[in-house]
Amino acid sequence: MDHSQEPFKYALEQFSHADDEVRSVGFSALVARSRKYLNARLSRSGLSDADQEDLLQEIFHRVWRARENRTFATEGSWWRWINTITRNCIIDHLRTRTGSTWLDEVDFSEIPDDEVDQVDELLEVMEQRRELYRLADEAFLDVPTELTDRELDRMVMAVKLLVLDKVPWYEVCRIMNGGSSEDRQVTRYDLDHWSSIPFIVRILAFGELHWENERLFIYVATGQDEGLTVRDGLTWDPDEVLAIQMRIQRTMLIDQISQRMSDRFTKSELSALFDRCAERFPFIEIVRRLNRDFDRQKSAEEQLSSPGLWRRLIFQYHAQNELTHRDIYDRTQPAARETGYEITMGMLNVGLSNGRLFKKLSDQLERRGNSHAC
Repeated sequence: MDHSQEPFKYALEQFSHADDEVRSVGFSALVARSRKYLNARLSRSGLSDADQEDLLQEIFHRVWRARENRTFATEGSWWRWINTITRNCIIDHLRTRTGSTWLDEVDFSEIPDDEVDQVDELLEVMEQRRELYRLADEAFLDVPTELTDRELDRMVMAVKLLVLDKVPWYEVCRIMNGGSSEDRQVTRYDLDHWSSIPFIVRILAFGELHWENERLFIYVATGQDEGLTVRDGLTWDPDEVLAIQMRIQRTMLIDQISQRMSDRFTKSELSALFDRCAERFPFIEIVRRLNRDFDRQKSAEEQLSSPGLWRRLIFQYHAQNELTHRDIYDRTQPAARETGYEITMGMLNVGLSNGRLFKKLSDQLERRGNSHAC
């Protein structure tokens, strides 16, 4: 077997080995591989974050205790087994608590027979995407390569709670320190330090400025979203809402929409409609809010005008949302200009069509390799 091509199957083989040292290596690989699936599984349980983290540790503890004479004929047999252990852990936990959660409220459905062999393939794609976006964070936002995902997530979450959500520092410490005992305790000094680190500011700004298509459509059509409000009282008729949905959520081209709705709009009317939509985009307001939120650290102005931040947004809209250059321009240029950074269609063509942004990723991947070699 080519272990480099089938690492998951190899990990299952190692975990089934008679030697505990070999088992331990396979176990570590399976834990890393299964964590994302289990996090999604536990998130549907209705339990608190702290309880979910405790359950995650209990699941892996039970997996290790049951390692003797355990073999897996297929990858799907692993997912069935760990799904059963997860179900039993949740049931045991709920039976020992006095809350209002009932067992029949929790999703205990088994992985269907016709889907069990697809789970690993799906997780493989998710893992590749996660790695790609982490590489982009390093290349464009200057996230240190040596920082683990867990460490980075905790730093970003803490600063988000403190700066963006306005949670008092002592509450942030309580929340952050209520999880796994393996994480070091977060102090007020940590919060003050992390909130002034440039790459943390850029990550938070990226998270606030990158909107999925559906979220942007709902905001433009209704004005509803997490405290943001549309500045005017403009409303749309049902045909306009349908056209806006086609344009923003489904990212259809104006010509395509014009052909489908030729009995209701001319092409020029659609263009005018979509121009009005762009005027309602929330991104300038978000930039201004970020400047206010980070004002006490005096760290937002420089980071929000960083070319890396806008290149990261451009890359995400291209790679994940598959937007046209014009759509990317409409979602980034006005807000970038607000910070003092200019984006042009020419820059997008050079960065995306000519591969400049992808060259940055390639260079970062090479730097990773060199740092590991050292």
